[in-house]
Amino acid sequence: MHLRYIAATAAVAFTAAGIVAPVATPAASAAPAAATTLKADRRVPTGALISGTPLSRQATKPGSGRSAGYECTMGLPARKGNQHYLIVSGHCGEYGETLYTAWNNGRRTPIGKITGVSSKYDIAAVRTTRAIAASVWSSRGGSSSVKRLTGVADAVAGSKVCQHGYRSGTVCGITVQPITRKQIDAGLVFGKASAGTVGSRPGDSGGLVVDSRGRAIGIVAESTEDGQWIGWVPAKLALRTWGMSAL
Repeated sequence: MHLRYIAATAAVAFTAAGIVAPVATPAASAAPAAATTLKADRRVPTGALISGTPLSRQATKPGSGRSAGYECTMGLPARKGNQHYLIVSGHCGEYGETLYTAWNNGRRTPIGKITGVSSKYDIAAVRTTRAIAASVWSSRGGSSSVKRLTGVADAVAGSKVCQHGYRSGTVCGITVQPITRKQIDAGLVFGKASAGTVGSRPGDSGGLVVDSRGRAIGIVAESTEDGQWIGWVPAKLALRTWGMSAL
């Protein structure tokens, strides 16, 4: 099984003492196709701060190669003290960059600024402008709804989970694969979608993987070319990285 690695592009991260320090980032072995730059899909609520909806990056800078379209999906809402955060994939933006909601009638709402990028795992912390509800946007078979997140949990090998990405919508029936010590150390757990199902597409990065009890178990980080295999950073690990708690 070959899983492509989507590298973080940030060049800084928080140390244990909370000091920003430079980090080395590997080059991607096979970058995904660009995420869509089209207006928000009608199934997602534009302007909403809800897990599972699109993230857009700041305006394109000439020569930067940066897209102003939808790069990723809103991930895990969290808090530290009185401050609210959103944890997303590390390759969803650069340290200090502001992320936004989907475009709506030519406008979009700032979500917050990236204030932390892990030097070890593919995750980033966004300090949000306001609280993000402990809920996730669910869209399947033409119907959609907002579902409450009931907490965070560890993945259980052999169990069935759902992936909530803005490109794919809600994809369920993903089987958690055997979890090894090496994977735990690397901060990645893998799942395989059912035959003929695409479990993840470009743009789903940062979205939540949720178990049958409505608990967040991970943040989507990578996938195979066919999208059948996906990898995610465990939700509990992501929270521990910055000493945060789930909402």
